[in-house]
Amino acid sequence: MNNFRITRNILIVIGVFLLVANIYFFSKNKEKNNEIETVKSENVKLKEDNKSYKEKQELYSLSAREKYYKDLTKQARLFVQLAYVENQDIYQKQRELASNVMDKKLKERFFPSANYKTDVDAKVTNDKYYIQELKPGETEIEVIVKADHEINFLKTGNKDKETIYARVTFENRDGHWMATKLGDIFDQLENEDYEEDETDGQE
Repeated sequence: MNNFRITRNILIVIGVFLLVANIYFFSKNKEKNNEIETVKSENVKLKEDNKSYKEKQELYSLSAREKYYKDLTKQARLFVQLAYVENQDIYQKQRELASNVMDKKLKERFFPSANYKTDVDAKVTNDKYYIQELKPGETEIEVIVKADHEINFLKTGNKDKETIYARVTFENRDGHWMATKLGDIFDQLENEDYEEDETDGQE
């Protein structure tokens, strides 16, 4: 009888020991798995942060910024030359160039017909361009244009001169900036930052 009790007690002690050991190792494995998941998450975040940093570094490098503003200024200047410079002799050439500068809607607005006739001679001078602040991954940007617009009405001989302020929206389509909107310069202007191009109408 005593042997039975002793054996039973020993088995109980062993059972308790095994139970405690299992709980301990289960807890340790859980902690280890949690640590592994945390490390994995941190690695993913580090990779994403590193990728974002590289993109920002490339975007904000001097050469990248210069190219960004140069490309946009070139397109903005070309848009102004097409939209506000008017002469019957160059109309067809302008209409052809417009397809590479503005979307279909704007092209139809400024070049409604291949047979369009005009009795106006208009030119742009003293043009300046203010480009919206550069941000990473930007696919749509706005350019503010200020320029003197001179119009000569050929039939009457009358002349008119005004300062134009244009707010042009450009969209990046496969690395190429296309004008998509022409809006009011004063809409939300006070809430945005723009950087002036220093070429002042010069290539």
